[in-house]
Amino acid sequence: MRIGTVHTFQGGERDVMVFTLVAGDGMHPGAVEWVGGQLNLWNVAVTRARSHLMVVGDKERWRKRGGVGAALLEIAERDGVPPRDSSEDALLKRLYQLLPREGATVTLDETVHGHPADALVRGVGDTAPRAVLLDRGVAEDADAARHLRLMLHRRNLLGGGDGEAEAARWPAWRLYETDEHRG
Repeated sequence: MRIGTVHTFQGGERDVMVFTLVAGDGMHPGAVEWVGGQLNLWNVAVTRARSHLMVVGDKERWRKRGGVGAALLEIAERDGVPPRDSSEDALLKRLYQLLPREGATVTLDETVHGHPADALVRGVGDTAPRAVLLDRGVAEDADAARHLRLMLHRRNLLGGGDGEAEAARWPAWRLYETDEHRG
């Protein structure tokens, strides 16, 4: 365990980070304003966690104040899943159509271990649910190797522990693969 200020962790990462917002009753209002306005420090603090970021603080104080603290609170209350309108997502609709059923149920936009999954396939009987992560491909001008590493890391976060089925990474191009194109 390593304990320190935001500066202690600048340039490094940890699997799990606990971040305290430090503002509390009795603090000078100017000090709270200073903490809330240090966007670079907030950025360093919330980007050091590889898999889990736990934020400790006075919810009501930061909700009233707004800013980055309020945004973190909003994300935490949604279990870290960003809002997304999957009703218009053609790739998710296609994924839903193609996932094997065989008595299983498929739901879209699930949360598994606090991480977003594009789909969750729940089997019948004793089989564990299987998370599916849709790989939409590398963004233009992005590093393909980094993209793949992040996708595989997200896949590992979604499953494989405690008797669960390993999560599946499904490349988007496979959604439109036909029998005549398979080799």
